[in-house]
Amino acid sequence: YQSIQNLPIDIQTSNLLDWLVDWRHCTLKWQSAVMTIKEKINAAIQDIYSYIVAFAGIHYCHCLGIIEILKRNRKIVFLYEKDHVYLGKQSLNYLRQFFKMLKLHHLLTNGSFAVSRCRQIENSNS
Repeated sequence: YQSIQNLPIDIQTSNLLDWLVDWRHCTLKWQSAVMTIKEKINAAIQDIYSYIVAFAGIHYCHCLGIIEILKRNRKIVFLYEKDHVYLGKQSLNYLRQFFKMLKLHHLLTNGSFAVSRCRQIENSNS
């Protein structure tokens, strides 16, 4: 049984999010949960911002106040961990980065092909 748990899982990149939902690692509602979490994060940032703007300079006591605001918003982390919402969000981020890398690879390949083609034309004209 231990050896089965250590076997790698082969998942196509484009199917990662579907696999996470199918195997119930995260729910179908993860996107709506992320929107709620983002609203809470924005509210926490506004709290911190308004706290900082109220003072001309930041010193030790202000830092303590900011830390207190952050402690009150620990539930944001809990919301990410509840129903494994972070897995859905991170898999979507991974997919976006993956496809950006594919596009860059394609552009670089086309660019190097164009450079070699230009050199061939230049050499044939010489």
